[in-house]
Amino acid sequence: MRGLIKIVLGLVLLCIVGLIALPFVIPVDSLKAKALAKIEEQTGRKISIDKISFSAFPDIAFKAQNVTVGNPAWAGGNMAEIKELSIGVALLPLLHKDVEITELTLDSPHFNLLKHADQANWQFAQTPSATAAATAPAAKPAKASGGQNIEAFSAHIIIKDGALTYKDMISGASEDVSDINISLKGSGDDKVTLSGSAVYKQKKADLTFTLAHPLAITAGKAADGELKCSYGAFDFNWQGTVALGATPMLTGKFTIPEIDLSAPAEHEQKEAAVTPKKTAGAGSGHWSDAPLSFEALNRVNTNLSLQVGKLVLRKTTLKDIQANVRLSGGGLSLATSDIAAYSGVIKIAINASSANAASFAMSATGVEAQPLLTDFANMSTLSGTMDGQIRLSTRGTSERMLVENLVGNGNFHFKNGVWKGRNILSMAKGLGSAFESDGDKTEFSELSGSFTVTKGVATNNDLKLTSSLLASGGEGTADLPGWQVNYLLKPVVASALSVPIRIQGPLDKPSYKPDMQAALKENLGDPSKLKDNAKQLKQNLGSGLQGILR
Repeated sequence: MRGLIKIVLGLVLLCIVGLIALPFVIPVDSLKAKALAKIEEQTGRKISIDKISFSAFPDIAFKAQNVTVGNPAWAGGNMAEIKELSIGVALLPLLHKDVEITELTLDSPHFNLLKHADQANWQFAQTPSATAAATAPAAKPAKASGGQNIEAFSAHIIIKDGALTYKDMISGASEDVSDINISLKGSGDDKVTLSGSAVYKQKKADLTFTLAHPLAITAGKAADGELKCSYGAFDFNWQGTVALGATPMLTGKFTIPEIDLSAPAEHEQKEAAVTPKKTAGAGSGHWSDAPLSFEALNRVNTNLSLQVGKLVLRKTTLKDIQANVRLSGGGLSLATSDIAAYSGVIKIAINASSANAASFAMSATGVEAQPLLTDFANMSTLSGTMDGQIRLSTRGTSERMLVENLVGNGNFHFKNGVWKGRNILSMAKGLGSAFESDGDKTEFSELSGSFTVTKGVATNNDLKLTSSLLASGGEGTADLPGWQVNYLLKPVVASALSVPIRIQGPLDKPSYKPDMQAALKENLGDPSKLKDNAKQLKQNLGSGLQGILR
């Protein structure tokens, strides 16, 4: 018996010694040359490796140092440079002809991605051998002795201290991501966990994604998942299911503690720093002709609930926002429940489709007007308590087309507010200086009206403004595609000849002028009133009015 034990121990020792000695007898350099030649044949790229080392115990491991993957001829240089590449293969499964990669590690890789027109350096050429391999009948998945597909993987993929650069060689646009650290670990028939971090635009991003039974997805079944992600001060969490198919399906709940939109967007900051160029055509500088496509809505279906703890806007913070987000067949719908905001209640609904159509609806009840209009329309001249509704829809393949095709309607009702910028009472009395005073204001007890929108032009003809000393009607248009307003205020002042006010010019900086033709038309019905007040109007308005009444 002792002799048998000695024999077994001797054989085990011999196997261990053989495994340890194996790297010294295998022609590594010869295998390296053959492997590189095969890879270059398949990819059409130059591959170089400084040194390869090999160990066979306790698992088989290959290490390659200073690995480079070349660029296509039009790009020059290298697409990837890796300080060290390590591949581990489980020994025992290999004895049964079952390849089980235990670990793949990329140490300090740098990926240099380039794009030039319709060419990209991450697109590999189809060499004759690669084309033949792609068109050959698909091989059946390899089977291990236990009857399991090799697809039921169990591995650990690691990227340490990586970096990525991207550059469009025509536009010059570039992006950089640094400090990339990624770990993918798990098995296909149990659970896979992806965790990682990186730095982009001086902000750190962290991500953890867990997916249970990922191989179930390949069979058309749904798998449970969880995603936690943060970028700078922003973070969110998703829990639900994901299923693959002709169109992937995502369900579950998104939770976002806080979204801060109080600072101007990056493109707004850039626009503010550059003086706009004058271009031909009214409003031509306000809308882009760059192509827009909603085709991405076809790529996934969703049925999600969304919860946002805080939405920080420029003038207020919305809390506890609940919404349902559904996407099916290229159609997106988002609808919120009642949101307590601006000292009142608002409700929002958004719809869009892959046919480049979109609609927006919003209702507001008892809200503070000034912060609401500032946050949603960048307009801060009106204050008061507001009720209102707006419904808009459009279709188009550019920003300009979307604006030109706007249709819809709405209504508004303000109470006890202020219109900043002009004193309508002073203008109505014909005081010329009032038409030039940007720092004045008009207080009102009520301001109401309705409007329709056709081809991007909003029309109102039932404005009603009242205060203790003034009443006014109004009618006119706001042309969004042309970025122009043409509106006539018709104030009425007790015991005085009122001057209608023409508001005309660019939407963001219109002019205010007395409309004397409208004044004569409005007052000709009362000649005695016109006669009594004409002298005062001449004095107030100056030579411009004198020329009309002369």
